Formats: sequence, structure tokens, C-alpha cells
Amino acid sequence: AEKIDVIPDPRMRIRSRLWGQHKSKMSSRDLVTPWLSVNKLIPLLQQGDRIVFGPGEGIGGVFARHWALYAGMHNGVPYLIHLYKWDGQQQDYEILYDKVADVAAGRLVRRDNSMDVRMKPFQVDRIMHEAEKTRKEGRAYDLLQYNCEHFVNGCRYGVEISEQVEPAQVLGKSVNVLQSSISTNFRISLSFSSGGGSSNSSGSRRQKQMVEDRMAATDAFALKFGG
Repeated sequence: AEKIDVIPDPRMRIRSRLWGQHKSKMSSRDLVTPWLSVNKLIPLLQQGDRIVFGPGEGIGGVFARHWALYAGMHNGVPYLIHLYKWDGQQQDYEILYDKVADVAAGRLVRRDNSMDVRMKPFQVDRIMHEAEKTRKEGRAYDLLQYNCEHFVNGCRYGVEISEQVEPAQVLGKSVNVLQSSISTNFRISLSFSSGGGSSNSSGSRRQKQMVEDRMAATDAFALKFGG
């Protein structure tokens, strides 16, 4: 077979220097849960855990998984922090806090800290401080350079990498379909934030409540993690 020379992306070289240097005492099986409902997963989470939502309708689209960091409880409700586009009117992707259940929208979710086997995560306080700092400073979204997975890994490990886009970069494959899917679906849409069959008025009230809850949670988490 013909040999094909592949020139890796610069971030892959950074990754190669760090990958494998850390030897976790835990196996990847211990670090990754099965796919669970939100209610069953929450008791298994700690602040700073990577959580992932599988492909499907809504956030992430059909071809990509959506990544977030577990932020903890606010008023007895579990929240996460993630990079996303929250509705069709928003022009830019943002790093914001949201309820885990709102993002899941009934879908299964799991904890996935599998990279801990090869890369040493920061302490929890450092992870959440990095997340809050990045939120305040703001980062421009880019599918290949800074997507939701880059954000999560940058905060947890200090290395901004995305395994779900790097294979396409290294092999030179087209990512147009993936980019289209994420651009179209990478949002919390009114269709599932308001609930199926509800009126426009009910959806508007639901959306307003989501924004108010987000603002209150943001204030609380910013105070906690921003020091």
C-alpha cells in the first residue's frame, strides 16, 4: 500500500508531548459512566467533571457530541458551564452557565474523564477558576480551533484540544458537513426549552425564566469561582 505522509496540526505536537506522561491510578472505566438520565448521573458528579451529551437533535447536532463542565448546585439545581449558541437570535457563541436538565432536554448524558488516564487534571478549584476566567474574558468560537471540547479540556487540563475534530484536520478530510450540523444545531432551541405542544406564550415565559435563572446562577458561580 502507498505510504501517506501526514503533517499533524501544531496542537497535536503539543498534545504528543503531554500525552502519556501522566499515569492515573484509575482506569478509564472508572472515569467514564454509562449513558444515564440526568437524575441518575448528578449524584456521581463532582465539580469540574467533563460531561458529554451524545449526538442527536438539539445541541451538537447529529454528527457531534456536546461537551461541558459540571459546575455544581445552585438553589438545589445542578448546573454546567459550556460554550454554545443558545438561540436563533444570538449571533455569537458564548460561555455561560445552564441547568444540566435544560441542555439534556431528556437525552442521556455521561461523565467522561477518560483523558485523566493520560493527562493530569488541575485541582477542582483551578478548573472552575479557569472556566470562570475564560467566561469573563470571552473567547471567539471556531469549529476547528475553539469549540465546546476545546473549552472543556483547556479548563481541566490546560491544553485546548478537541478529539472530535482533530482526525478531520490530520487526515485533511472535509468538515463542511460537521460544521453545518454544529452551526445549525449548536443551540438551546425554543422547541425543546419550551416543551412540545406548548403555546408561543408558554414558550416565551419558559425562555424568560431560563434567562433569569441563568443570570442568578452566573452571579453566584462568578462570586464562588472568580476569586
